[in-house]
Amino acid sequence: MLLGRHLGPRAGARRPLLADRGGDPPRAVAGRHPGGVHARLRQDQQVRREGGGGQRQRHPVPHRHGRGLGRRGRPRPVQPAGAAPHGARRLRREGAALGLHDAPPLRRGAEGVRPAAALLPALVPAFVAAVSAPGGGAAAATYADLHYGPAQLQSLDLHVPEGGGPAPVVVFFHGGAFVGGDKHPCAPQLVAMLAARHIAFACADYRLAPDAPYPAPMRDGARAVQWLRAHAADYGLDPARVGVMGMSAGAGIALWVAFRPDLAEPGAADPVLRQSTAVSAVVTGNAQATYDPADIRSRLHTDRLPRWLAQFYGAGSPAELDAPRFRGPEAEASPIANLHAGGPPVFSYYGHAPEALPPGSAPADYIHSPAQGDILAEVARERGAALTLRTAADTGGWRGFLAEAVAFFAGALGR
Repeated sequence: MLLGRHLGPRAGARRPLLADRGGDPPRAVAGRHPGGVHARLRQDQQVRREGGGGQRQRHPVPHRHGRGLGRRGRPRPVQPAGAAPHGARRLRREGAALGLHDAPPLRRGAEGVRPAAALLPALVPAFVAAVSAPGGGAAAATYADLHYGPAQLQSLDLHVPEGGGPAPVVVFFHGGAFVGGDKHPCAPQLVAMLAARHIAFACADYRLAPDAPYPAPMRDGARAVQWLRAHAADYGLDPARVGVMGMSAGAGIALWVAFRPDLAEPGAADPVLRQSTAVSAVVTGNAQATYDPADIRSRLHTDRLPRWLAQFYGAGSPAELDAPRFRGPEAEASPIANLHAGGPPVFSYYGHAPEALPPGSAPADYIHSPAQGDILAEVARERGAALTLRTAADTGGWRGFLAEAVAFFAGALGR
C-alpha cells in the first residue's frame, strides 16, 4: 500500500469464525445462516481470502490463456497503450517501473528506499507532466505476456504502433536490484510517445536473484532481444532496428546486452538463439557503473556494499564477495568492464542533480548517484565509447528526460 501500514497475510491458520464457546450452537432459522447475516458475510470473506494454512492468495486460479486472475476471478486487464494509470498503488508502481529516483522498488526491504508516504509530492507532478507529453494519444496494439523462454519470468509485453510498416522496437528492462520489480504496468506514457514516432515498445520481465543469480538476468535480456528478432514478422517489427532501455538494475542489463560480444549461435537447434543480440542504441536511468566490490571501494570510496549485490552473484553475504570464485563474474558483469569503442550510442540519465559523494557513503546514497554517471562517462571517454550524460539539472526533470530519450531513440533508429 502507498499509505498506511502494510497488512500482510497472517501466519498459521485463522481461528474458526464460529468458535465453540461451551454454549448451545446458534439456532438454525429457515432461510438464514446460523449466527446471522454478519457471520455469513464473515465466512464468505474467509473463504475468498484464505488458501492453505490461512494465507491470502491473490490469484489462486490460473487463466486459461496463461494470465493470472484478479481478485474476483477475472483476467488481469492489460494496460491500454497511452492510458494514464489510476489509483495510488498504480501511481507508485508506474514511478518504480520508470526508475524515478523518488520511487521505491516494488519489494520491501531494498537498499536506498524512501518512505512510501513521501512519494506523492515527487511523483504526481512528474507523472502529470509525462502523460501530457506530446504524442500522448498515439495508438498501439498490445500483446501481453509473450514468453520468450520457458521460465515463468521470461515474458514480455509488446506494444506495436498501428500502420506505417515494420516498426523499430525498444526493449525495456525494469529496476529492482535484480531481486524484485516486474513489468506491470510498463510506462504507458512512454509507449505513446514512442508510438507517435512509430517505434514499438517491449517491456520484459527476467529471472531474479537469488534463485537466478548472474548471468541469468543478463542472459534473459539478450534472449528477449533475440526472441523479438525471431518473431519480428509476426508482430510487424523491423529486426534490424532494435534499441534497449533500462532503469537501475535494468540499465545494467541493457548495457550488458549492448556491449558484450554478440551471443548469436548460427548452428543452434533453437531458432531464437540463432538471432543477433546487437542493438543500435541504449538509454539508461540511474545506472550503476560497476558491480565489482573492488571498483566500488576504489572509485566510490566506500566499503559498504548492498545486500542485493551478494544475492546477484549467489553469495550468502557481501563479505563473501571477496572470495576468488566471484572475481570472474564481478569483472564480467560491470558496465565499465564492457564499454568499448564501436558499440551503440548511450544516453544515460540520473534523477538527482550532481552533488559530492562523501567517502564511506551508504548504498542508499551511491546506488543511484550521478557519481555513477561520472564514472561511466570517464571510462567511455577513455575507450572512445559514445555516451551522453544527463541529469535532472540538465533536462529540467522527468518530462525533459522522456522527451530527450524518445528523440535519441528516434535518431538512432531512423525515425
